[in-house]
Amino acid sequence: MKLSYEEELSTTVVDILAERRQEKKINYEDLGGLTGLHPTSLSLIERHLRKPTFVNLCRMASAMELRISDVVRKAEQIIKQNRGL
Repeated sequence: MKLSYEEELSTTVVDILAERRQEKKINYEDLGGLTGLHPTSLSLIERHLRKPTFVNLCRMASAMELRISDVVRKAEQIIKQNRGL
């Protein structure tokens, strides 16, 4: 099933944040402490089993020292490349 642009954007943003978490070697418990989100919720978000709110994406980005605007911009570039635009 083809995702809408908005769903693809949200999924790609989550993937970028998950990659950053792994690079920084931050586990779900520590990220939960930084964001106020339950570790299980974070796991479900990263596995695309739960859709995050924009506020939660902002919290996740901030906890990993990223600006959400930069993450969204990068996600848009990835989508553009994947679509051959």
